[in-house]
Amino acid sequence: MTDSDPRDQGAMSLGFGAYEIVRPLRPCARAERYLVVDPERSTHHVAFRLPIPAGYGREGFLEAVSIASRVDCPHVLPIEQFAFAGGESAWIISPYTGDHDGLLLLSDLLGDKGGQFEPLEVSRALGQLIEAVEIIQRSCGPHGELSLGCVQIDRAGCLLVELPGLGVSDGRPLEEARRAELRSVVMIGYELLTGIAPGEQPIAPTRLVSGLAEGWDAFIAEGLDPARGYTSAAQLRAALGRVFDETPVVEIGGKRSVSRISFTRRRSGV
Repeated sequence: MTDSDPRDQGAMSLGFGAYEIVRPLRPCARAERYLVVDPERSTHHVAFRLPIPAGYGREGFLEAVSIASRVDCPHVLPIEQFAFAGGESAWIISPYTGDHDGLLLLSDLLGDKGGQFEPLEVSRALGQLIEAVEIIQRSCGPHGELSLGCVQIDRAGCLLVELPGLGVSDGRPLEEARRAELRSVVMIGYELLTGIAPGEQPIAPTRLVSGLAEGWDAFIAEGLDPARGYTSAAQLRAALGRVFDETPVVEIGGKRSVSRISFTRRRSGV
């Protein structure tokens, strides 16, 4: 391993493995992103360069990444390799889920859809995020609050949470941190549903979306309340299920079938 920095003029290698930098990608809240290639295997990957969170130290962060790399969930972006970079920062290598245009993030898809998802799409997206948070919390502990820009969508339309369990600790008690993560999932749901981010006193979704089931109001109100908010992923999932069935049965060609929603619309940019 070396301390080479890809931001330096002409730098092309990460300094470990066979990875070569193709180009920078849009950064996320926690890290810089780069598209890299492994010429030996002819495979593309996303390389995250992130600061080592305060309070970890190198040994502590190495242990945290080791635990995170063993998370097994269809809605969590896998960690393939890790190395320390220059200064107090590190590299994390994950699969590249994008195409020649770049990564597709949940924030991008929201824009593609005109700023709002259909209620069924919101339910499906939240179901995937709840599963990811539940498994991360069980495997790694607190992950950190989620946002639209830190959730990737792969070519099959599957939502993927980046950098599992590697959020910056702000010193909050464990239970409070977990509740904040669950609250962030509800915040994402509110924005997907209404097209606006919830403020300190969010407007009831049924006042913003015509014909919306009234159950959304109770789901959102409880989920955004710091005092009464959901305390576990199981509780959040059950509350979502009470809004309506996530996979309704519809008639197709005279036969009953489960409707499917795929998040696969594309966009331009990196």
